[in-house]
Amino acid sequence: LLEKKELIMFAVLGVACFLMKILGFYTSIFLLLFFSYLYVEGTWSEPAVMSSLLYSAVCTILLYLGFNVLLGMITPTGLFL
Repeated sequence: LLEKKELIMFAVLGVACFLMKILGFYTSIFLLLFFSYLYVEGTWSEPAVMSSLLYSAVCTILLYLGFNVLLGMITPTGLFL
């Protein structure tokens, strides 16, 4: 039914939902994207980490622009943002 990789990703998603209350929406989404990207790539090499940082940052900025700037929605706040 579900493979090990999929179960691990569901667990990471659950941790990210829990962290939203502590760290904030955007920080949690950034960390979720960062670690998910590296897990799917299967490597922690420097190019993979740099690609993951860039991808996570761009997606988080787009989420911020979409939710806060365009829609004016209030997202969960936390320790960082």
